Amino acid sequence: MSYIAPFDDLSEMRFHTALIRSILKRRNCARKNSALQLLRFVMKEAMLWFLRFVMNTAK
Repeated sequence: MSYIAPFDDLSEMRFHTALIRSILKRRNCARKNSALQLLRFVMKEAMLWFLRFVMNTAK
């Protein structure tokens, strides 16, 4: 692999695209207090993803 990516296999990449898709879907469906909800959701998902990334690199 010549490029540097934060995911090491296909499942990580699939998880990442699913995450982006779910964020977009969530942003489209709710509008009232969606900004705060979206921020909270993104922070939570980013934390989970970061933990997974750290665990994968620590192996």
